[in-house]
Amino acid sequence: MDEVAHLDERCLVVMYHYVRDDLERIPKNLSQRRSTLKYGTKTAESHDQENSNGHKEAQLTSGIVGLTSAEFSAQVDWLCDRLEPVCWAAVSGWLEGRNSLPRRTVLFTFDDGLREHRTLVAPILEARNLQGIFFVPGIVLEQQRLLPAHAVHVLLSTLTDETLIENFLKHLHDQGLNTNVFAQLDLRAAETMYHYEPPVRAHLKYFLNVVLHPPIRDTALSAIFEEHVGSLQDWSRRWYLSPDDLTELHRMGHTIGGHGFSHEPLTRLSPSEHVRDFRACQSTLDDILGKSARPFSYPFGRHDEEVRETCRDAGFVEGFTTVCQWMDRQSKPFLRPRVDTATVEVFLDAENSCVTMPS
Repeated sequence: MDEVAHLDERCLVVMYHYVRDDLERIPKNLSQRRSTLKYGTKTAESHDQENSNGHKEAQLTSGIVGLTSAEFSAQVDWLCDRLEPVCWAAVSGWLEGRNSLPRRTVLFTFDDGLREHRTLVAPILEARNLQGIFFVPGIVLEQQRLLPAHAVHVLLSTLTDETLIENFLKHLHDQGLNTNVFAQLDLRAAETMYHYEPPVRAHLKYFLNVVLHPPIRDTALSAIFEEHVGSLQDWSRRWYLSPDDLTELHRMGHTIGGHGFSHEPLTRLSPSEHVRDFRACQSTLDDILGKSARPFSYPFGRHDEEVRETCRDAGFVEGFTTVCQWMDRQSKPFLRPRVDTATVEVFLDAENSCVTMPS
């Protein structure tokens, strides 16, 4: 191979989460709104519509940041007009030096194991003869439990930010726990991690996903969700891929990767918990799809040297981050970069530094 030529080959790995055309009924009167995303000369729009009874049917709500299928299709086409789409097998071979790639390529990835990845995303990719990587948390395949991050998204579509904070602080007070912890947040870290959110919401998400002890958070979330929305179990059944969905995605030629078992930020876990989480994730995927060399996406983009080493020791072959860069053959196997859908157009146009969205 001509090593000099390969130095100019780069792959843009794009990260997606929600792609939804409709949401479960949420007990909140949503005001009509309209949002427009522009992809070059293409424009995709989303807005609330009224059903036959005159009630608002929200396509997107304030708690969930994502794309409609029309917006996703437009962005995929926009990217494919500018870059050569490739699958994981081709990228993996290129990273290992077994094959070359076109000079500029794009690889599509999807986190969290959401149901719409099978019902909406897969048909859009199939119509364009594209294959992606779907990173799935093991727990959503084994237990009927809405992940805490997603429960928060739904609650933020149901309650105001301030009301949700009040509910959490009341729960902490009722349990005799410290309610000053929210006031002691690292606000700069919160606003950096959740840069795309207003400050109050960034602080809330950081508090729940990074600071609050998971058992305390989960107990509070369950109680608040049951009071204001409904059953976490019922929502989980509608929210995630099933093992059959995963098998079908695999049959269609897509790559299935790991996204942790518990979907907790791995840097919060102890070394022994790292090992258990990675092994449980790998075991769950093995039981459904058989053993395979799989890539991994770090939940919330959180990792350190110990997490990366445990990921490798558990049998995963690559680790994807939320570092916003092109991927080339010089990037490290467990520090592979990705660009978020929300910033990919700016990134391509400017090809300078940008930031990404955690799960």
